[in-house]
Amino acid sequence: MRRLCVLAGLALLATSAIAIGYPSGTPFADSSSLPLPLAIGWVVAQVCLIVLPALLLGWVAIRYQWPAGQAISIAGIYCVPLIVLADCVVFHWISQRFLSRATLAVLGQLHSRLASEMTTSTWLFAITLIGGFVLFVIGSWWLAAKLGRAFQFQPWSFVALVVAILVAFSVVPIWNLRQTRAEMYAFSTRHPLCAFHLVAATSVGTSAGDVGPGIRGNTESMKGVLAALEDRQRDLRVVHHRQDLPDVVIVVIESMRPELVAADVMPTLWRYTQKGIHCRQHFSAGNATNHGMFSLLNGLEATWYSRAVRDSPILNRLFRQAGYELGFFAGHDGWRRFRMDGFIGPQHYDRFQTERPGWLESDQRATRRAANFLDADRTNRGPRLAVVYLYSTHADYHSYPDDRIFQPAADDRFLIPFSQQARDGVWNRYKNSGRSVDRFLSVLLKDDRVAIVTGDHGESFLEDGVCGHGVRISQYQNMTPAVVYVPGQHAATIDRPTMHADLLPTLLAAVGIQSNDSDLFDGVNLLRVNDAELAERCFITRDYLSDDCALIGPWTVDPMKPFAYRVDISLEPWRASLLNPIDRKGDQINEKSGLTGLSAKQSLRQWANQRFGKEAVASFPDSSIGR
Repeated sequence: MRRLCVLAGLALLATSAIAIGYPSGTPFADSSSLPLPLAIGWVVAQVCLIVLPALLLGWVAIRYQWPAGQAISIAGIYCVPLIVLADCVVFHWISQRFLSRATLAVLGQLHSRLASEMTTSTWLFAITLIGGFVLFVIGSWWLAAKLGRAFQFQPWSFVALVVAILVAFSVVPIWNLRQTRAEMYAFSTRHPLCAFHLVAATSVGTSAGDVGPGIRGNTESMKGVLAALEDRQRDLRVVHHRQDLPDVVIVVIESMRPELVAADVMPTLWRYTQKGIHCRQHFSAGNATNHGMFSLLNGLEATWYSRAVRDSPILNRLFRQAGYELGFFAGHDGWRRFRMDGFIGPQHYDRFQTERPGWLESDQRATRRAANFLDADRTNRGPRLAVVYLYSTHADYHSYPDDRIFQPAADDRFLIPFSQQARDGVWNRYKNSGRSVDRFLSVLLKDDRVAIVTGDHGESFLEDGVCGHGVRISQYQNMTPAVVYVPGQHAATIDRPTMHADLLPTLLAAVGIQSNDSDLFDGVNLLRVNDAELAERCFITRDYLSDDCALIGPWTVDPMKPFAYRVDISLEPWRASLLNPIDRKGDQINEKSGLTGLSAKQSLRQWANQRFGKEAVASFPDSSIGR
């Protein structure tokens, strides 16, 4: 029993050290209003509360000679530091608890795809953590045996000490319970109770599954609506196009933040914002490549991602009908691995050239192939459209030495997830990467060529608490810039929310292609839309890791109102329900300064009516859209 007590003590110290010392952002001393000794004591008290049940189980198991109980007790004690460490890392990386369905989805469904995207430094970080924990298990087991023999003490006295620490250091935090809960909510990785879901922590809000059964509409009625819309999608065709069709280039830049569109970061692209349309409040259809590319190639929101249109991209069909030769060129080849091969593959293009990621080298080759495709024999051929996907701005953000003007910048050894202290260096490294990618644009953008330059999604640098993208809806992960250049078109800046689904109808108008059913698109023609129309409309952006969607609208650009409203949307079975408002970080907020519940409900109803018609909306009872 003494060995078990020593083992529990070592686990208690290790767990407390992890919670206090993990570099998750805010320094520990700044995460609590308590004096530092009391703040440390409160963390230790939380660990005592978690360890105590396993310790008591072991005491009972030893007393009554129950080997299985002893094994469970030892495993439980070791699980405490393991879970707290894993929770710190996972929450820092993807803003989800380690013990959660979202993390289980990553480990179970996405691990093979995400493993290929992990950098060398991240692999080393993971190996170091695993190796360190294995050494802790071996070392603590040996040390517990040695100290258990060296010191003679009554096991009950150790248990009493644990209880005394728990009680003594819990008095002040419990006395100031409101303040304590607020601090635990805001700095959850500092508090082991949050890792075990014993205290609520920062959250995106209500789970879709918790809304209740009243949200479901008439699924049978909606099936007819969806079937009719999908018939229209299949029947979409070109009815007229001008004779002198221009060449088109669509450049998609990986993980592109709006801040990259600046004269000192991407000078080539910046020049085209001065003579094109610059969408400064632009949204991808989601925070990962699959949803962004789907929306860009179809003019539809990602709510349609799982439907039949996914395997027959509208852009390719219409431009091919108009006589275009189509090319796709990318410095990345993960389209099948990330389940995008249904709408990005050689079956949809006349020339399809991709390769394994080689960062700047593969991007340079993709650019050269696209330029050759567009520049070859321009007088004796039909029009051509090239889609170019550039990957070097993906983590770990590669750049040419001459472009590393933003300093200090992180070197190749930086870790992901990175700490708040390292954030500025990583951000500078990212901007340097954007500057290198801008070199490729100078080869592709021409004054006589229609062009769209945008990102597939954004990228978070700890602004919303995480590193990367695809893990929560936020300004930083879902927003990306868009620049549309049309020869002869006046320059314009749009500061209303726009989306990827707007780009295809805009492109069709820019080259002079008319379809038989332009109302089918979820997006609008940005060359002709007026400010009032943009100010009134709503649209959807979504999350990759979960089924979360967010309703974007006029409130998004108002700093006094919520950034977005989380919504639960499914086409089959048909449902649409308002969940809760979120801020720019994606966290749940109170509605005090936002829309009224009625206004938000009306906005969601307006969106459903625009997308699916009055029949779909009429299938809901009055209380079903919104709560």
